[in-house]
Amino acid sequence: MPKLVDFEGVGTVEVPDDFRDSELTELYGQLSQGRLSSAGGAFMRAGGEMLGGALSGAARVTQAFPPPTHNPVTGAPIPRGPAVPLEEEPIYKFGQGMAGAARDFYPVNPLYADNLETAIASGAGSVVGLLPSVLAGPAAPFVSGAAYGLSSGEQGAQEASQAIDNQIAEALAKGDDETARRLSESKSGIVNKAFA
Repeated sequence: MPKLVDFEGVGTVEVPDDFRDSELTELYGQLSQGRLSSAGGAFMRAGGEMLGGALSGAARVTQAFPPPTHNPVTGAPIPRGPAVPLEEEPIYKFGQGMAGAARDFYPVNPLYADNLETAIASGAGSVVGLLPSVLAGPAAPFVSGAAYGLSSGEQGAQEASQAIDNQIAEALAKGDDETARRLSESKSGIVNKAFA
């Protein structure tokens, strides 16, 4: 059962019963943020999430379209190491870490998350996240578009993965092992479709 906590200067907020003191302190820090500092957090967060999402998306593409196993000219096999799950790919882990760090280091006050200032700052931060693509010179517009597409695709894949995990948990809670097994087996394909 949730409990009500009165934060000085913020108001009364409903929190879960099992909230620890450290969680209450963190929540207070977020809620006591003003409109402008919340927008600043959204700006910084969006850039990190954009870059992290693009890196994770690039790793997902390399998994979906692996390099050839045979030389197209000679037909000789190309030696490869063992396949690595996506979650273990270094570039994927780095991208996920970057996006997670951006969310952790640049909190956005939930009271102002839907405000115009926060939305504008978030959009501007996403554009700033694409600035490294200018290093591509004349190909910068294409690189920016690819980075945006990879980041958006990765966000869709993450949302699909979470939705499937929730459905699996619901099926298991109901004792429907068959549905949970079927969802687990089809998860990879569904997530890849959401990415595309």
